Amino acid sequence: LEGQSGRLEEARRHCEMAAALLRLSPNAWLEGANYVNRACIASLACDFSEARAQVNAARDAAARCGSDRVRHAIESNAGHLHLISGDFEAAGRSLGSVVESAQSPLLTALGASEGLARVYLAKNQLPECDAALKRIESSVEANPYLNATYSVRWAGITKGRLLLRRGEAGNAAAWLAKVEAATKDVRDLPFSDRKSTRLNSRHTDI
Repeated sequence: LEGQSGRLEEARRHCEMAAALLRLSPNAWLEGANYVNRACIASLACDFSEARAQVNAARDAAARCGSDRVRHAIESNAGHLHLISGDFEAAGRSLGSVVESAQSPLLTALGASEGLARVYLAKNQLPECDAALKRIESSVEANPYLNATYSVRWAGITKGRLLLRRGEAGNAAAWLAKVEAATKDVRDLPFSDRKSTRLNSRHTDI
């Protein structure tokens, strides 16, 4: 929560506190989760070498505890790290492995699907991007409560960018206005900034 609000130093402090407790009472599952959090914080700070180091540490912890849940969370984070670093092939492999696994928790799979949609958009594979987004929409139709989740919110922005890439500026504007209305009460600063930017821009960067 601290990281998502932009308070990265406070988020790091919480991770350090968790690490100190884990040194006193080791738990590989919790260690893996803490490394995942550290990787996310490093990514938000654009420290990608540190993020990769934390992902590798998380993989080691996951191997020790044997948790599929931690392993899939790690691969999803690794995929997003590859995505923002511009390594789309590696991103597709990591995110695809999460999406295709029957053992992936629903929310982790949704996040991986949204990331995979962005990979396809970056590679101009528009039908594949559309298919990844439709996978998310199917999950939301089955469970409307998912609309409030982080990955589903961001999938709305990715769909707007897909429509722009297709040259459907009018449809994109209408869709993003719908996303704006549906998420007006969401307290997610990066998301709010990005959706406002999309409403006023036709650029389709990653």
